Amino acid sequence: MKKTILLSVILFSGVLILVLSLARPLFGIVWCHDYTYYRVSGQDPSPNDNKPGKGIGINPSKLRKYLIDHGYKPFPYTNAAQMPGAGKRLKNGDVVIIDDAHSGYVTGSDMIDHFIQVFGSSGKKHDVQNLPKAPIPGKVGGLYSGDTLKQFINRRFSKIFKSMEVWRKH
Repeated sequence: MKKTILLSVILFSGVLILVLSLARPLFGIVWCHDYTYYRVSGQDPSPNDNKPGKGIGINPSKLRKYLIDHGYKPFPYTNAAQMPGAGKRLKNGDVVIIDDAHSGYVTGSDMIDHFIQVFGSSGKKHDVQNLPKAPIPGKVGGLYSGDTLKQFINRRFSKIFKSMEVWRKH
């Protein structure tokens, strides 16, 4: 009887540990490129596991490399973005990158989801399921869902940007 109870406790503990390890939330969203990478890949861009080389996030070069490695092709959109109806040419699954400063994930025609660091909390890692949703009273930043191309540009840039790329899977 004691062996059965001990075996049950050990088995239950093992199952509990397995379930908790599989259910851990993604804690890797620090800035826009992390969010875009997560939307494209479904992977945590900056795991919160304190291993060497981990937890550093995704820079624009890493995001572009991931896109290339997974069949995306870039096309320049700098001039086209200024034309009427430019956002309507975007397709679900496209990725938009402005200079190396901002990126977003296209969810439909003229609809872009993107994350801007919340003013005053630069460098903070956010759980993907609990990203602060914009607008945040009295602050700039958060998760913007369904922005038009014009809103996407204007939320981040008060000046003219040098380049805009749209990446599309082929």
